Amino acid sequence: MPRSRTPSNQLAPRAKLVMVSIPVPAADQQKGRAFYESLLGQPFAHSHYSKEVHHHAPAASGVKVTIGPPQNAGQPIMAMFSVLSIDNSVARLTALGGKAQGGKFDIPVEQTYIAALNPEWQRLYSVPVGASMGKSQVMKDPFGNGIILIELEPWAATAFAAGDLSDRELGIHEVAMAVAEKTFGKEPHGADVASDAD
Repeated sequence: MPRSRTPSNQLAPRAKLVMVSIPVPAADQQKGRAFYESLLGQPFAHSHYSKEVHHHAPAASGVKVTIGPPQNAGQPIMAMFSVLSIDNSVARLTALGGKAQGGKFDIPVEQTYIAALNPEWQRLYSVPVGASMGKSQVMKDPFGNGIILIELEPWAATAFAAGDLSDRELGIHEVAMAVAEKTFGKEPHGADVASDAD
């Protein structure tokens, strides 16, 4: 998850958007797939890391969309962020008003999928498929919005390696921040919080 550089007015990168999870009831998976396949122009594959019925497709470089049964009634669309350390991220975000929802959980990979995926995965990424995607934690931000943090196992991180911010994107954002500050005045940002890495 390393980024090429950190603009002087920004925090060191800690998290990367890797997935957007859209709740679709199990009985409506085909309807959900048809809708989101039409929207994204990509076929959805059955996800290999869940015993429940989930499907996923790439939405952008290094970012996937997943559809699957909601974990509870009224579950909203949630963003999943890859972090270097679940424990450090939860502690930091809790100090800033976030709330962990339940405990950490593992995202296991079914053995049948490991055997089926390994040859192609190793060809593409030069690493074998592991028994787990990593550890996750659902949180609510200070405003009640749900997010999911995931500490990806190294083999799983290879699937999301694309999409890291480039020097060009970071540079453009740095210019936008400077223009906004000049136009609207200096505003406090997350960068005003300690920037130690997770």
